[in-house]
Amino acid sequence: MPMHIPNEWYDDYSNMVLTCAACNRFCNRYSPSAEIAAPDTLGDFYKIRDLILVERTMKIKARRKAERRFFSHKPWESEQA
Repeated sequence: MPMHIPNEWYDDYSNMVLTCAACNRFCNRYSPSAEIAAPDTLGDFYKIRDLILVERTMKIKARRKAERRFFSHKPWESEQA
């Protein structure tokens, strides 16, 4: 069941983060690693927001590392060509 967070908290500039399109699309499928209770205050919301941002950032960094490893290997340049 999705948690209820007031729309004004989502839409507030203090909740906006600039991201590149690739990171934004990649993390739209993101779910927190632990169940998180709905926040009662704006301060609690910021704590959850910050925890989620750290988790998402770690996932993005891991994905970029894997992509760099793949592309540096250049599997399309096989010796069989």
